[in-house]
Amino acid sequence: PASLFEITTSQGGELGGEITLEFGYDPSILDGATDDISQLAVAYYDEEYDAWQETEFETDENTSKIIVKTSHLSLWSIFFQDDKYITSTLPGFTIYFNKEASAPVIGSVASGDPIYEYASIVRTGLYDASKAYSGLNLKLPEHTRVYIDQWDADKEAEWGWFSKNIEIPLTYIDEQELHMVSAHELFHAVQNQYATFVTMSSNRWFMEATADYAAAHVATSYGLKDQLPYSYIKSGINSSQTFHMYQTAHFIKFLVDNGFGFKDLFESVMTGNGDALANLNTFLNSRGSSLSEMYDRFVYDVVFTSRIGMQNLEGDVYTGISTHQLELDLDAGGSINQMVSTGSNFAASLCGVKFTSQKDEAVPVSISAIEPTSGIRVQYVVANGPGKADAMESGYLTHEPVEIFAGDGDYLYFIVTNFAPN
Repeated sequence: PASLFEITTSQGGELGGEITLEFGYDPSILDGATDDISQLAVAYYDEEYDAWQETEFETDENTSKIIVKTSHLSLWSIFFQDDKYITSTLPGFTIYFNKEASAPVIGSVASGDPIYEYASIVRTGLYDASKAYSGLNLKLPEHTRVYIDQWDADKEAEWGWFSKNIEIPLTYIDEQELHMVSAHELFHAVQNQYATFVTMSSNRWFMEATADYAAAHVATSYGLKDQLPYSYIKSGINSSQTFHMYQTAHFIKFLVDNGFGFKDLFESVMTGNGDALANLNTFLNSRGSSLSEMYDRFVYDVVFTSRIGMQNLEGDVYTGISTHQLELDLDAGGSINQMVSTGSNFAASLCGVKFTSQKDEAVPVSISAIEPTSGIRVQYVVANGPGKADAMESGYLTHEPVEIFAGDGDYLYFIVTNFAPN
């Protein structure tokens, strides 16, 4: 930092409203051929994260002052652009990259220096994404700063919640991935045009899921990079587990593939009155469907079709996915009662029953849901084998018995889905 300013009040670091801070700077150390604002940065020290957090500001070049509006008082600093940083601009962006940093070699390196090629790939990714998002008439920020540099080894690309800048480390070695990372982070800036940081943070699962979908299917045509694990359905779609939030992009794709336009879905959820989950259900209701209906269909496709991009299944549906693996000898008769728990809303559990018999004919089997908890729905699936493509018949269960026919080698599955609000 070039200058440090400690600003406090007797009431602590947070104010009840917004105030304006003005900092003076020395214009003689700046490049007169470039706007002052593009060579400056302003940040406050965030003690919780032990890091400087950049923030938006304006400059008055006539008086050489930096103007910041904030409700946060603490240690503030002015940063000047270092000579080692190169500036690249395109409409809506200023890209800063460290020319001395060691970048991985990607592609042919037409410029002769990997760091310049790396920055060029980021630039292309941002340009294409901006054009695609604008083509959907989504709201875009007027200007975004992008920093490319060598940080710690565990640093990942991110859009700053406070600074609203994009930071991209030199850790990506694939051109397509670098395009998608740039598009993903830019979509967070798009989201911020519809919602505050607080709203985005409390609904982060939707932010990451839609950013991943937008990068894979709007900004590019690369498609979702990571396949979905079968364990996904065991946690709710709004789970805050890190990998799970990104994996929910598969559910967003499922909705779009079933006729729900991405722009309408996204903007309806972002501008609704409830949380993202409630707003998504409201949107689907307005289109003649519901979140519970679409989630049920999604889980069925996950387990019994190839329409969702899934990881390789170890074993089969009965041995590889079913939480409960039961067997019933049709010749001996009798009954099975099984308690199945689904721990969170918009999650599912699978119970499998394998039928055995010495006879060649199918016999009637009565099935029912015994006192299902409120918010629980039970879908049954009859299959003539243990594989994903073996499903023959399906329907929903209540406490009223349903009669199916099963023979030796057939399977019966129960998809138990939790739609309870808590």
